Amino acid sequence: MSGKNESIVLIPILSKQENNPDFLIFATENATRALAVVVIDKTEMIGPFGFASTEIKHANTLLEQVSNFLAMRSIPTETILEWGNVSQKIMQLAELRRCGSIAVIKQPNEYYKKIVKEIKEHTKIPLKEFEIPVPEPTTEKN
Repeated sequence: MSGKNESIVLIPILSKQENNPDFLIFATENATRALAVVVIDKTEMIGPFGFASTEIKHANTLLEQVSNFLAMRSIPTETILEWGNVSQKIMQLAELRRCGSIAVIKQPNEYYKKIVKEIKEHTKIPLKEFEIPVPEPTTEKN
């Protein structure tokens, strides 16, 4: 490890929008390294095996896009695919890798709220939430 003080941000893939450039710039502010993580929880999956393999392929594509974008910004990025409980794995990896923060995209669903609540209750690592602006609906005049 280098002599300089490294700050690592953990970026869990939760919304499938983590390849958003604005989010990645926000997430890596003050970070020297990034850890992009997909956690697959078999208990949350419904459907045949094909569903799982499609999700894994999509997750790997997102990990690659995140890593490529951050590489262009000179931020080394490690990508990890894990199996298990999503919030537990996020917290374990963040603590094990001594991350300075966890960055997520805010979502209006109960699954997201549950994960964020568990992370905030069980770790002291700061959670940074980013809200992707929703475009205003346009009304057409006839």
